[in-house]
Amino acid sequence: MQKYFIQKLLLIGCSIGTLFTATTQSHAQSLQTQMTIHYPSHISQIDFKQNQPQLVNNRLFIPLRILSENLGNKVSYNAVLKEISITNDMNTQILLTISSSKVFLNSKELLLDAAPTLYNNTVYVPLRFVTEALGYDVKWNSQNNSVMIYQTFIESENFKYDFTKQTLLKKNSSSKDLIIADRIAIPSLHTINLKEEQTDNGNYLVSIHNAYGKSLIYTDLFTYYISNNHLVDSSSIHTWNIDALGVTHSQNTVVISDGKTARIYNDKTLELEKNINLSVLMGEYNPNKVNYIIEGVGDSFLLVRGPSGNLTLIYTNRGEKIQLHKELLETIRQTTI
Repeated sequence: MQKYFIQKLLLIGCSIGTLFTATTQSHAQSLQTQMTIHYPSHISQIDFKQNQPQLVNNRLFIPLRILSENLGNKVSYNAVLKEISITNDMNTQILLTISSSKVFLNSKELLLDAAPTLYNNTVYVPLRFVTEALGYDVKWNSQNNSVMIYQTFIESENFKYDFTKQTLLKKNSSSKDLIIADRIAIPSLHTINLKEEQTDNGNYLVSIHNAYGKSLIYTDLFTYYISNNHLVDSSSIHTWNIDALGVTHSQNTVVISDGKTARIYNDKTLELEKNINLSVLMGEYNPNKVNYIIEGVGDSFLLVRGPSGNLTLIYTNRGEKIQLHKELLETIRQTTI
């Protein structure tokens, strides 16, 4: 599971501002710096050792490798070409060159007002650009000379969830990202990921999964069925069962579930073919957890696990059910007679 920690705090005895290169290094001020990263579950102290941040004309530069590694990113440096590559787990890539204002963010060319530089054989990069490009929001507090960094979004290949605006977005490289769903409030952010899957007909199933609590046993699961940049259906599940699934599919069938009902769609026509009340059909109910988990789906059946953990096969075309544990017990009984 990919892990994304939501709040990060840099306490830095400095402020933010321009650029220093080989010709202006004499103007750089080395700062005794304390960096503290605040995770939801713990606090981590970062030691810059001899490579302290540098302040030039009120712009802050941070040692690249220390910054990237503590934000969980991969970094590489080509000493011959003087090129820097930074990549995170969401496949965001930043390509920079020492002393050059030109930068590539996911192959898109941008211009910096503060170029990366070498100082005492260490690569330094402008803090604000790098952190914001990697999905963080930077806030400056002049009262205690601190920089606060918050992760603002997570993303998959084609979608993005914005924490600050509580919106699910379809990424659009040529213009503004498209809003698919809004007001997605996740109250106890801890370890969160965003996944997408494409159906045989080119539609998308997107899920936001947040695990929290002791041993991460509690789950918030938001699922979205999307076609042609429009939301077809969605569901939300809040439970301690981390195996809960809100959407699944097979060939031309897509099933959306909130743990109590199962809405069955024709993935070609997007028509809602059936809305099954699992509580009524199955006859089991536990108010303290998600009652039903869709374990499998076909064009004419659902495989459902109830609160007791038993599996039931439901024939959706005729509303019949087979409790598989009873069938298995009967088979065992007959073979032992």
